[in-house]
Amino acid sequence: MPGVPRSRGCNNCRKIKKRCDQAKPACGRCTRLKLTCTGSGIQRWTFIQQSFDRHGQHLTVSPRASPSNHTTRTASHLVSILEIQDVRYNLRHFGGPYCIELLRLLGTNTALDASISALIVSYRATQCNQPRVEALTRYGAAMKVLRTSLNDANQSILQKMFTVINIALCQQWINLTRQETSTHREMLAHLLQAAVVTKTLGEIRPEFINGLCQIITWESMVNPRVKLGPWFWEALRACNRLRPHVCRQEDLPSSEVGVHATASLYLRQPEQHLDQLKDIYSLIQKDKPKIRRIIERWTKATDIDTMLRVSSQFGYRFGYGLLLSLGPRINRCLRRFDKDPTLVIESYELCDQAIAIGRQCLRVRPFGAGFVPTYLKSVWASTPDDYQYPELQKLMEEFEKDFQGVGYVEQAEWIRTQFDTMEGVVE
Repeated sequence: MPGVPRSRGCNNCRKIKKRCDQAKPACGRCTRLKLTCTGSGIQRWTFIQQSFDRHGQHLTVSPRASPSNHTTRTASHLVSILEIQDVRYNLRHFGGPYCIELLRLLGTNTALDASISALIVSYRATQCNQPRVEALTRYGAAMKVLRTSLNDANQSILQKMFTVINIALCQQWINLTRQETSTHREMLAHLLQAAVVTKTLGEIRPEFINGLCQIITWESMVNPRVKLGPWFWEALRACNRLRPHVCRQEDLPSSEVGVHATASLYLRQPEQHLDQLKDIYSLIQKDKPKIRRIIERWTKATDIDTMLRVSSQFGYRFGYGLLLSLGPRINRCLRRFDKDPTLVIESYELCDQAIAIGRQCLRVRPFGAGFVPTYLKSVWASTPDDYQYPELQKLMEEFEKDFQGVGYVEQAEWIRTQFDTMEGVVE
């Protein structure tokens, strides 16, 4: 035992530090010197006197407290989701600034908190393929609070926007409809218009405005109730210095939100704007090979399919997906007024390329490829002669597996009728 003397010698040998043979009744040294031999074979113990300082300071580290209320628990769950690096389930695909703002605004608004809670549960249900009962319950509760908050003048427009976006994402994941149009996207258009009218646009980050304009632009292409008036262009000017991620390495003007919004306006009256639509279509055709070359370079750079490489390619795929949504749409409109067979051939090429990039994105489903079903539906609704329909249907059905109850093919057919309505086509 540490601190215990090992010697069992007699007292005389220990006193002069001599080795004792511990013989009985007397050791050899004591017998030779005719000394009294005592203490031989006895185990000895050493006791140390300890003094205590009553005035000393002692630091005790307390265990970390667990979240103790609804707000801190929600924040903890949200942070854990935002820390997920898996490209398939990275919530930042829906906007990095948007995710950071969610954390900042948490706890400032009842409706926003309810929508964040619904978003978290819906995310977990999607990620783990769990039953949607709790998610639908939270979604319903958030919807109920939202209806009240929209009429509350004391709540900021930014808070209302974030609440609507959260609920729209929940609807996209767990409460899917058979139509592509969304009352939530229409609601965002009204809120952005209100921000322009009330001069509160400066309270919203430019990156967020840019994303809102893209969402509203797509809704304006399928929803006749959403009209891009002067308010939209004023909002777009507030973020005109921003460029999409895809434009960081090569100039891709056809991926600009303003180009898409302009095309949306022209497509409502195509007879009056045929020349302008042809110009935009030519711009898309010019930019398309640039993105394709970028993707090919990334693909051929290495055979190792790492998440880093997939994440790097995501931005370029997204920009290409935007082009593939608008290109077939304008091509469809131009074919009504121009019987040039070249347009049909180009439509087939757009369809083939859309399928190719969709296949590449299968490995980053569902959130990493969230933009793919949208442009696949646009391609389905725009391609003539049922070209590649079996392959398009197969690909959309593969993406349908990510969300219970969704019907992308039905939505694509609905979009076709909306395109006819928006272009003034009479059957």
